[in-house]
Amino acid sequence: MGHRHFLSKIAGCQSRALAELNVARGLDPYSLRARYFIARIHLHQQKYDQALLDYEQSPDFSLPQLWEKVLILFYLGQKTAAYELIGELRRKVPENEDIPSTYAILLAADGRKREAEEQIRLSVRIGQAIPWHFHHSEYNIASAYALMGQRREALHWLRRTAEDGLTPYPLFERDPNLNNLRSDPDFKTWLGEMKTLWEQRRASLVAGR
Repeated sequence: MGHRHFLSKIAGCQSRALAELNVARGLDPYSLRARYFIARIHLHQQKYDQALLDYEQSPDFSLPQLWEKVLILFYLGQKTAAYELIGELRRKVPENEDIPSTYAILLAADGRKREAEEQIRLSVRIGQAIPWHFHHSEYNIASAYALMGQRREALHWLRRTAEDGLTPYPLFERDPNLNNLRSDPDFKTWLGEMKTLWEQRRASLVAGR
């Protein structure tokens, strides 16, 4: 299965993707890719305790992959651990674009707006120099702006996230980081568009079974 096709399956039908990943992990318990995507799906499903366990059972995850563990700790309210891990990542992999955007979320949640915006600018600068997609950082940036109450900026980056290929509607619908946007008419319109796209993709995947 191609990388882009598999990501499409995650976005369109997480339960089906998770079932296939668990089969893959059963066949090859050492499959780093399967274990990593299982953890990501659990994070998107807000099963934070299970997602954290996924990470703790996979000490072979690379340092750049640990930015999502920072988010898991953040969602679980383990702020000290989240700050400690992001500090380690900033020291050891300073040129990874997902790390400053993740740090921006922590700072934004703590009301440290100026510092959060500095991390956003750093993430964008790094992202402009990489040859691969930037959508996870774009979503983190949108989340940071939402936490800071900057709705227009948050919606701008959400649109960029979707245009760049990250369209998991259930995450957008439930993510508490986006709660400041819930009453915004433009956000409601965009969320409706994402729901339609998700339903279409899900139907297509089911039909192609």
